Amino acid sequence: MTTLRKFITANETTIGRPFVGISNELLLNFGANVTFNRFDQNRISLTAGTKYKNIQVQVGYMNRYVKTGPDRFTQNHTLVLWVTHNLNVKRTATKSDTELDGE
Repeated sequence: MTTLRKFITANETTIGRPFVGISNELLLNFGANVTFNRFDQNRISLTAGTKYKNIQVQVGYMNRYVKTGPDRFTQNHTLVLWVTHNLNVKRTATKSDTELDGE
């Protein structure tokens, strides 16, 4: 399965300030084993959330329209909770690094 995502944000989320998220994801199948319908599922969600330092929490509703077989589809109504943790993997300069640069 291949997922193509394009995030569109009106404003950057501010720490401690609530926000609303609206998304629509269309998932398609590609590859040698896929012969007929490339459609896998469509996920539409509406969430409310807030951001704390490097953690973002969202709760809301997701509607999933999923292909379950040839010419068979199902629709799921789901309560979702998403917790996103943004890791800072950038290396910060230490005192010994700056001393070496000066030599």
